[in-house]
Amino acid sequence: MGDSRGPHAHLVGQTVGEPVYVHSESQEHTTFEGGMFGYLEDALANLASTRPPNLPFSFVGGYVGYLAYEPMAVTERVNSHATALPEAVMLFSDRFIAIDHLEEVTYAVAL
Repeated sequence: MGDSRGPHAHLVGQTVGEPVYVHSESQEHTTFEGGMFGYLEDALANLASTRPPNLPFSFVGGYVGYLAYEPMAVTERVNSHATALPEAVMLFSDRFIAIDHLEEVTYAVAL
């Protein structure tokens, strides 16, 4: 379970052929012309986080979301179909709760 209202949380989305949009509650809506993968590469290059040694998983916050079929038009050079919905949306989650039902342990993680 994640929180989309943290101090660093923001939503990134793109429709193929359109600029990337970036939205957060604390800043105005902005756009990025370099494409979704370029935006994520730049954003992740500046992300410095360390994993506490007691966590049994490596994810400590970052981008989660979905990629539809259409972004393959960029990565694989295949035809895409127009849609009214974004083909890619990523949420930068800076805090979340991970529940391990098998071990009956809950972890609260924040960047």
